[in-house]
Amino acid sequence: MKPRSHKRLLLLALGLLACDVPQRPDNPYSQSLEILFGDGRGGVAGYRAVAAGDDSVCTGDFNSDGRMDVATVERSSGVQVFLASGAAGELAPSGILELSGGTRIRAGDLVGDGSLDLAVATSTGLAIFSGRGDGTFNPAPLLVSLGQGTDKVIGLVLADVDADGRLDAVVGFEQTGAWLCFNRGEGFEARRLSASSGVLGGMAVGDLDGDGMAEIALALQSRPARIEVFAHGEERLDAAATLWLPQPPVALVAGDFDGDGKLDLVAGMVSCEAMAERAYCSAPQLGFIRGLGRGSFDAPVLSQHALGSTAAADVNSDGKLDLVTGIAGEGLVRVLLGQGDGTFHEEKVYATAHDPRDLALADLDQDGTLDLIFATRQLGWF
Repeated sequence: MKPRSHKRLLLLALGLLACDVPQRPDNPYSQSLEILFGDGRGGVAGYRAVAAGDDSVCTGDFNSDGRMDVATVERSSGVQVFLASGAAGELAPSGILELSGGTRIRAGDLVGDGSLDLAVATSTGLAIFSGRGDGTFNPAPLLVSLGQGTDKVIGLVLADVDADGRLDAVVGFEQTGAWLCFNRGEGFEARRLSASSGVLGGMAVGDLDGDGMAEIALALQSRPARIEVFAHGEERLDAAATLWLPQPPVALVAGDFDGDGKLDLVAGMVSCEAMAERAYCSAPQLGFIRGLGRGSFDAPVLSQHALGSTAAADVNSDGKLDLVTGIAGEGLVRVLLGQGDGTFHEEKVYATAHDPRDLALADLDQDGTLDLIFATRQLGWF
C-alpha cells in the first residue's frame, strides 16, 4: 500500500525514515501485546508477543499471587485478561469480558474490597468490572454514562481526586473535554470539567499544588495551545491555572522530573498544517514545565523529542524519573532517561513489530526491573 503523504511528512519531521528504524522483531499476530523486557539500564533484554486486544493495556495482580497480570481491551472484542503463568514473564489467557467500544483500560480497587477492578472507557462512558481477587471479574459491569457516544477517548486516569479514600475516574474525550467520575462508594457521580473550547491532546492527574489533593491537567490543542489545570475543592472543580504552549500538545504526563519534591509537567508537542491535501508538520518538541509548588509553574523549557503514548517511571533504577513513549504510525519505542534536572539523555530507540497504541510498565518477569508492555496493531499503511 502506498504511504499517505501526510504520514511521510510527519515521519520526516520526526526523523524516522526507514533507514533510522531499528530491526523489527517477529510477531505473527495482527493484534497483540508486545513485551520488551527491561535490562535495568533503560535497555531491552528480551522480547515476547502475545495475541491480545490492541487498543489499550493495564497491569495488576488480579489473582493475589504476588505476580503481575495483564488486561487488554479492543473495541469490538471486549476485555481480555492474562494471568502470570509458568516461567517468569509468561502470560496465559484467563477469560474475556464482553464489552463494545472500549478503548482505554486501567486497573484499581474502585469497589474498595481489596481486589483490583477494571475500568474501561468507551465513547459512551465508563464500564467497571469488579474483581473477585482470584483473577476473575463480574461479567456484568457497572455503567456510568458520559456524553452521547460520538467522541474519541483520549485518556483514562484513576486517582483519589477528592481525598476521601476512594479511587475516582477521570475520562478525557477529544472534542468534548473531560469528565470526573466521583466514587461515592455506592456508585459514581459524573461531572464534566468546564474547560474552555479546544481539542484535547492529553491529560494528567496529580497533586500539582502540594495541598494533598489531586489536580487535573488538560492539554488543549486549539489555538492558543495551552494546559488548563483544575483544582478540586468543596465538591466542585475550579480552574486553577492556565499554561501557554508554543505548539499544540499531543501528550501530557506529570511527575517529579527535577527531584525537588514538587510535581512537574512534560508535554509532547507538534504542529501540522493541512495544505493542498497534505499535512506539513513541524519538528516535534518536548516541553518540561517545572512545578514551583502551590499550583504555579515555570514556562516550558523545550527540547527536540517526540512523545506519543507516554508513561513516567524510573526504568534504570538510578532514582531519577524517566519517560517511555510509543510512537504511533511507525512502530517505535523511545526511552528517555532522566538526568534529574528536568532534562533527558539522548533517547534510546527500539522497534516493535506493530504500531504501539497504549503502554504499561510493570515487572512481569520478577527480576526487579520494569518491563515495557505495549498494546499494538499491525502496521498497514506502507
